[in-house]
Amino acid sequence: MNRTKFFAAALVASLTMAADSVPAQERPGKATASIEDILGDPLVAKGKGFEIKRSRLDEALATYRSQMVEQGKEVPAAQFPEVEAELLDRLIETAIFNLQATDAQKAKAKEEADKRFENVKKYLVNDEGFRRRMRALGTTPEIFRQRVYEDSVRYTLLHERFHAPDEQLKKYYDEHPAEFMEPDQARVQHLLMLTVDLKLDRALSEEQRAIKRQKIEAILKRARAGEDFEKLAKETTEDPTAKVEGVEAKIMRGRSKIPREFEAAAFSLQTNQVSDVIASNLGFHLIKLLERTEGKKMALADATPILRNLLEEREIEKAETKVIVELKQKNSVEILDPEIKRIQDSLKTLSYSRDAITNSATSPAR
Repeated sequence: MNRTKFFAAALVASLTMAADSVPAQERPGKATASIEDILGDPLVAKGKGFEIKRSRLDEALATYRSQMVEQGKEVPAAQFPEVEAELLDRLIETAIFNLQATDAQKAKAKEEADKRFENVKKYLVNDEGFRRRMRALGTTPEIFRQRVYEDSVRYTLLHERFHAPDEQLKKYYDEHPAEFMEPDQARVQHLLMLTVDLKLDRALSEEQRAIKRQKIEAILKRARAGEDFEKLAKETTEDPTAKVEGVEAKIMRGRSKIPREFEAAAFSLQTNQVSDVIASNLGFHLIKLLERTEGKKMALADATPILRNLLEEREIEKAETKVIVELKQKNSVEILDPEIKRIQDSLKTLSYSRDAITNSATSPAR
């Protein structure tokens, strides 16, 4: 498992992996056998300063299953014990990292998590779309924010531990020029007539689509007659992000999350030209090209954050397992569920066997 892809796609995957990070010393004292234990919410793992209960692990498993269903994937019941063991392992790791973090590191992680949280919300168009997405995953925006923060703590600690020096960044930059070529870019103004109901998440009827088509054709006629396109767009667009970001946008060829039809039109226009009506799965679009620039090699200063992240993640991937084993030993981690412990031990044995095979296969002959 590649454990360094903390914020891939989607970010939503972090929902399945985070831990109940309330330190044990901050919880009320309790007898050896608590009411929760008796009623069926026993501890499944613990260590210095943290506890993980069966209910938290069940929550992670339920979220994972919801996510798989949403992606159209089916996880056989026979695989659940292994998935559960993997999830518990991640829960333990997240709890340990949270305990290791200093106040400064937590503040840095919170700042990063807040940015990522807002980016996810923006990608899902509006608050209702975001909440609907959370419900589909069996969680809430509040829990999601906490999970993103917890994963950010892990990310922050590992990247600070494996810091790539500037001379290493420049060496990689000079030796891999093709990796730092920026794509063609276009600066456009955009107007959208929606043909989907965002609240209900369904397409409009053919009659409603026809009305929208007539409206945008009339707007196009006005723009080509000389009316100010930006003013028309601000007055008529139904793009929900326009209220926050305005009607102007920059797009990169092959890199921007926009409909293919939109991108193709943007890069085929002449400067100050207004497009024909463009149909996509979102609705009908009009765009005006303001400026287009050809791709070029990214400056080292601009590439540095990307480079640092890339090289640090490679180092983390090499050393992460060893770091986590050390932290688990330091925090006296115990797996209290005997079946999960058995599965985790077997997974570790299998992993070590695979590593041995890989090492022997790639080692030079003596």
